[in-house]
Amino acid sequence: MSTALVSILNKMIGEIEQKSAVTSDLLNRVKKILEQFPTKPSYHEKLQAWKLSFRIWNTCVDLANNSNKEEKKEEQEEFERGDNAALRQVASDLLYAAGTIEGVESCLLKMATFYYKTGVVWHKAKNFGQASVCFDKATEIISKGSQDKEEQQLLFELLLARSQTAWQLNHRPIVSSLLARARNLLVTFRDKIQQLAEHYLHYGKELLGEDDKECQGEAIKYLEHAFEICSESKGPLEEEEKNSLNALKLQILRYLAAGHSEGKNYLHVLKCVAVLKLGPSHPSNHYLGVRALAGLGRYEEAEVELFSLIRENTASVEACLSALELVLQDSSRMEGCKRAFFALQSFHASNKVIPLRMLEYLLKNASVSDMKRVELALEIAVNSNIVSLITDKSPTGLPPLINADGPGHKEQDCIHAILWNSGTEHFTAKCFEASLKLFEASMLYIPGDGENNPQRAKALRVLTLCHLALSQYDRAAEFAIEAQKIEPNIASTFLKFKIFLQTNKEDEALGEVKSMLNCPDFEPDFLTFASHEAMTHNAPRVSIYALSKLLSLQLEKKNTGTKEAVLYRNIIHVALQNSQSQEALDYMKQAQVHLAEAGFESCFGSGSVAQQEVKWFASTAWNQGLQAFKMQDWDFSFKMLSSASEFISFLEETQENLLWLQKCLLLAISCLLVVDTGVDCVRQATKMLEKCRKVHRDLSMRMESADAVDQTLEAQLALLSFEVKGRAKDHKAQLEILYHCGTLSEFKADYYLRMANSASKKEEPCLDVATTAIRLALKFMLSSSSPDYKLIAVALRTQIKLLDQQKKDGPEVLAVYRQSKDIVGSLSGGEYPEDEAQWLTASSWNRAGLCLKFQRYTEAEAWMEVAVDLVKYAPQLDQRKTAMLDGLNYVRQKILNKKYTPSNDV
Repeated sequence: MSTALVSILNKMIGEIEQKSAVTSDLLNRVKKILEQFPTKPSYHEKLQAWKLSFRIWNTCVDLANNSNKEEKKEEQEEFERGDNAALRQVASDLLYAAGTIEGVESCLLKMATFYYKTGVVWHKAKNFGQASVCFDKATEIISKGSQDKEEQQLLFELLLARSQTAWQLNHRPIVSSLLARARNLLVTFRDKIQQLAEHYLHYGKELLGEDDKECQGEAIKYLEHAFEICSESKGPLEEEEKNSLNALKLQILRYLAAGHSEGKNYLHVLKCVAVLKLGPSHPSNHYLGVRALAGLGRYEEAEVELFSLIRENTASVEACLSALELVLQDSSRMEGCKRAFFALQSFHASNKVIPLRMLEYLLKNASVSDMKRVELALEIAVNSNIVSLITDKSPTGLPPLINADGPGHKEQDCIHAILWNSGTEHFTAKCFEASLKLFEASMLYIPGDGENNPQRAKALRVLTLCHLALSQYDRAAEFAIEAQKIEPNIASTFLKFKIFLQTNKEDEALGEVKSMLNCPDFEPDFLTFASHEAMTHNAPRVSIYALSKLLSLQLEKKNTGTKEAVLYRNIIHVALQNSQSQEALDYMKQAQVHLAEAGFESCFGSGSVAQQEVKWFASTAWNQGLQAFKMQDWDFSFKMLSSASEFISFLEETQENLLWLQKCLLLAISCLLVVDTGVDCVRQATKMLEKCRKVHRDLSMRMESADAVDQTLEAQLALLSFEVKGRAKDHKAQLEILYHCGTLSEFKADYYLRMANSASKKEEPCLDVATTAIRLALKFMLSSSSPDYKLIAVALRTQIKLLDQQKKDGPEVLAVYRQSKDIVGSLSGGEYPEDEAQWLTASSWNRAGLCLKFQRYTEAEAWMEVAVDLVKYAPQLDQRKTAMLDGLNYVRQKILNKKYTPSNDV
């Protein structure tokens, strides 16, 4: 190194010494000077470099040593920033570049020491990469030495320092290798045993803190090595050194036991604990024992260790609680755990965390079926000392020492929440007795004492529900009334309502529904809930009342969240389910009126959902109407069917719906005609018939050809029209209907008879219409390919009776008898009813007798001839044939002789 460079370097070092600081600029300039150092320096240059190196080093030491305490702290920060470490690096590199000098002892050791100490400074500055470079350089240098004791001691320190840096750089395999090399040097340096063991312990502790199982296993290895190293100590030791080493061994054993505990190697834990117990007492010994014994299922022994742990004065509350929770895993140890808890609480009488932690563990981790945990939790929660501690009240009930609503009552709020939540879980699981006790216990921890406390009222309402679930109605009522006193609201009213329902007090329940409407916090939803509750308890009157009030609110434009149509439907459904047909009819009519006033979309909305809704009303009314029709309740049937027809009219005009509407109208008209005979009836029936005809026309246009269903309905329509026209005394229209019926393929003969009967039974009968109907009926029947002669006989007899009303025994009547004779005579034996043939024979003969009575012989002869012709078809009168022939001959003779004596009637 030239004299000029040495002079410049001296000047720079002087600047550092004067300023007592190292700047980046100055440091860079020093490094540039160093770069100019010759590769093969002379002896003089080496000597100059050594001197400068030591001067730089000493400058760094002086900068630290000459500062006051506050400045020393700042100096330490300088070191952490790395400026002084960089300057030390320059001193080390300069010394290494100079190399060894003859005549200077331990050159290699000095160079290695510079790099070692520089690496330590870099490590403190957290520049682990640079520290590793320095340590590696120091190791390389010392390995070239004579390996005397001093150099080996530095090598030992280097190996430990390198392990620390490698650990920070996460080079763990290198750490194990370095520590193993250091362990080999213990043969020479027995005084380094504790130092090396502490390194192993440190790395083991750090690995124990990680969750990785592989790391846990590695931690065990480090700790086992640490314990082995401590156990390798042989030969005499000073008392202080011996005590220190024993304390370290115990510390290692505790961490080793903890490591085995984390790995669930509980037998190893117990081995460690057994050794630990030979030394001074320590809380961790018992805690580790509890963990291991509980892990092995030896809970009775674990309970013994638990009590030993609690009796340790230095044991932390956290350790005691953790151990207690481990023993609590065995449900058979509940009694012992209870004693352990109260013992722990007595040692820490002012600690609020203990009961909080205990209740949290017992209730949060317990299933609803684990009643032993719940019972223990309840014993703790209701204990007067615990309540006093948590609520800051004396056992005598004196006021709180601090504001009950202040932050100091965090534990009180937490315990209340734990008990309340557990009570809720048990209630949901239908464990009502346990739920009741938990809610009662929670009330002990409600902050404040005011009677108007909403939280207290809420608790009372929950207790009401518990007693209700247990069917303890009197107690439930007490709590509900008390809750209402504290906080009058709809929730309390609703609970009273439930109690009355469950005790079958329907009138009282109805009164509570009325009270709900006056509650300040009333919401329409409560009426819906009330309706559901009432139906559940078979109280339809209450359910309908609640729904009707909800409907009234909706109709008043107070949005209840439910459409009017839905409310009407629900009311009708409830009424019908409980055989309240009249109630259902009333609301069906109301719904019909509302639909007419508000319009379809306003009531039902639009689309398929609306169609389904209105179809429900139509179907329900239709079914009720049909049922009443079968029961011959004509008035109710008419009202339901007429409502049904109105709802069907709002459905899509499909062929199916039109047919349904026509049937509904026809049945409704039929019922109406049975129920009423007045003018209004005729007017209403006429209106419905017009609507029915319109539907019929629409159906006819939709059908490609007439079918049986269509003709049958048309026949029914004709019958009803005939009846209505008769009541309106429009006989001309009736005759038109009669003639029109003959064109209907599905019209039946007995329909004519019904029409004849209808025309003849009026207060003012129309015999022309009636006889026309009979005449058409006979024509219809006689033209049939297979006439029903029984029905023909009925028609003939009916025709005779009708003609008799016009003119008794007149020629028209005789013509019918002769027609009857012709019909009977054209048949083979037995087709015409014999009793009717007998009636015709007897009645015609009797009519002859009446004529003879007044000496109308010619008329008598005509009737007798009919009777004589008919008697052959009346087997019952066979014995009278001869007498009748004699009578006829006698009359004929009288006619000839103008003399006549009447014979007896048949």
